Amino acid sequence: KLYWYLETIYNFAELMDLSLLKRILDETKNVRDYTIREKTAKVLSKLSNKEDFSVISAELKNDENYYVRRI
Repeated sequence: KLYWYLETIYNFAELMDLSLLKRILDETKNVRDYTIREKTAKVLSKLSNKEDFSVISAELKNDENYYVRRI
């Protein structure tokens, strides 16, 4: 279910409270399943103001999985 929740968040990310979104992404960036980390990276890719998420973004760019890193 988390996969689909993140897909929904992707569609509404720019309308969400940034502190709530940051807490969600901070949790999901560490999930063992790479598809969840990939969705987390996808949500980050949609945000226009990425400065608040620089730590999360940096961690995902160094992820062991190619599909997570590429986003």
